[in-house]
Amino acid sequence: MAQSYADIQKEIAELEKKAQKARELLASRSVEEVKVLVDALARKLQAQGLDIHLAVEELRKYAPARRSTPRKERADKGTVSAPKYQGPNGELWSGKGHAPRWMKPLLAEGKIKEDFLIK
Repeated sequence: MAQSYADIQKEIAELEKKAQKARELLASRSVEEVKVLVDALARKLQAQGLDIHLAVEELRKYAPARRSTPRKERADKGTVSAPKYQGPNGELWSGKGHAPRWMKPLLAEGKIKEDFLIK
């Protein structure tokens, strides 16, 4: 007997729920296993009188690099751009970002941005 479209959709939804539960179980098991290993390693280091902080630094060598170079600050961060456009009531706009509220209706009337350029 052929299944209806709705029945197939229900089956797919159930399978997706099962797959999600399986992914969550696998992730939690991995976390638990790591915790057990770390706990055992910490106890072993303490029993031998070794520095845990030194062990952590040594373990970092095995972790994948997060970012090879630090992010650079933008050269223009914190600076304000000079106004490039001026509205009929003295409103100013640098020309960066979205067009300001005062300009939108004027553009709809058929004017162009260049009509508002500051000379």
